[in-house]
Amino acid sequence: ELIEQIKTSNRELAERSARETGIIQFSAQLVSRLAGLAQADSDSQEILAFATRELRQVLQADRVGVFRFDAEWMGEFVVESVGDDWLKLVGTDLAQVQDTYLKENKGGRYVNRESVCVNDIYEAGHNECHIALLEKWGTKAYAIAPIFKGEKLWGLLGMYQNDQPRTWETFEMAILEQVATQIGVTLQLAEYLNQVRSQEQQLSEAAERERKEKEKLQQGALKVLVALEPSFQGDLTVRAPLSDDEIGTIADGYNTTIQNMREIVRQVQVTATRVNETSSSNTASIKELSEKAQQQLERLELASQELQQMVKATQEVMTNAQQVEQAVQEANRIVLSGDSLMEKTVDGILEMRETTAETAKKMKKLGEASQKISKIVNLIENFATQTNLLSLNAAIEATRAGEYGKGFAVVADEVRSLAYQSANATTEIERLVEEIQTEINEVNSAMELGITQVVQGSNLVNETRQSLSEIVLATEQISQLVTGITQATVSQNQQSESLTSAMTDVSAIANQTFASSSQISTSFAQLLETSEELQTSVSKFKVD
Repeated sequence: ELIEQIKTSNRELAERSARETGIIQFSAQLVSRLAGLAQADSDSQEILAFATRELRQVLQADRVGVFRFDAEWMGEFVVESVGDDWLKLVGTDLAQVQDTYLKENKGGRYVNRESVCVNDIYEAGHNECHIALLEKWGTKAYAIAPIFKGEKLWGLLGMYQNDQPRTWETFEMAILEQVATQIGVTLQLAEYLNQVRSQEQQLSEAAERERKEKEKLQQGALKVLVALEPSFQGDLTVRAPLSDDEIGTIADGYNTTIQNMREIVRQVQVTATRVNETSSSNTASIKELSEKAQQQLERLELASQELQQMVKATQEVMTNAQQVEQAVQEANRIVLSGDSLMEKTVDGILEMRETTAETAKKMKKLGEASQKISKIVNLIENFATQTNLLSLNAAIEATRAGEYGKGFAVVADEVRSLAYQSANATTEIERLVEEIQTEINEVNSAMELGITQVVQGSNLVNETRQSLSEIVLATEQISQLVTGITQATVSQNQQSESLTSAMTDVSAIANQTFASSSQISTSFAQLLETSEELQTSVSKFKVD
């Protein structure tokens, strides 16, 4: 029994393997076969019939059909491959499907490229009307994949099992989806190829029409060319034959052109004669103009050189003015510094004057004190004289007293001696005081002279400060003048540069004028030669 089970399993595996091998081969060949049908100018019905037939045989289904949506998201089965034992749907009322779900949802889940497989319709949870429709088809299980033509949902590819429920394998769903995808691509390719073939047919018909019209135009053009051939040799009196077609329009245009050329040739003949005469008469004037342009260019170059020298001199003046301004500013700084020192000197002189005056006052007080001392010395001298007289009288009285007056006489001698010394000291002090008073008087005279000189020096310093202030004012004016000169020089330099640029431009223009006049002179010579050649050429045309 186990061996029989193994044999059965091996047989099933072999069948399954053969089936899957066939499916793989079918998948590999489907693309090329569908593409071949599309390129072979097959219609969509033939392509769909081939795909459904091959798919039903490979997957061994009872029915494979293609459902196409209409504009209202309803539709019908347009192609099917069904077994002989089952009812055909295409061409019957059963092929029409009125699915409100698909209508309301505009394709439902299939718009999102979702596929559906149902192994048993009675276990899928369908409503009764849906089951009733499937029962009319004889369906027990089904699988559906969407068909997209480009990005638009075109229809559905369904395979149906009628004899019994069926468990759909994953690879079977993959094959179904692959075939649905390939059908959509093939339909799009077939439509594109039909458009290409239609365009090729239209192009071929248009090419044939164009060829016939071209032959007709060539014949008409040949007649026109034969009639106009004398005009190629200069005979402008001929005319092309007219007709009602495009060649007639062209011939009329040629006739108008030839007529216009006749008028142009006549005008050219007259103009060439006038140009010849004008060129001959203006050659000398052009030559004179060229010489004057050369002289003007030379004068402009000389003026430009002189202007450049003036610009150079202006720049030197500007440089010197800037240096003078710097020197004036330095002098102004030194004068301001000297003024500051003078102010300090005046302050010192004033302090010296005050100190001298104070010293004079003190010396005057010292003289007054020496005079007081002299008075006191006179008093002491008088006192010493009186003391000396008194001591002398005392000595006389002691002599009279005799023995009793000896001690008193000694005292009187001592007092007289002291009086004599006091008299000598007062004499010396008086001499010293007189010398001090003499020195004080001399010092007072010298200090009065110094005060006078200090006042004179202060006046001189003030005058010097006033002069320095005037110098500062003058230097400021000079600085302003130098600044003005510098600004004027800068402005003049800018104007000179602008003038130099303008002169350069004028010189360039003059140079161009000279070159242009030379070219004009050459052109006039060429024009004269050309007019002569033109007269020779137009004489070949026949206009009358």
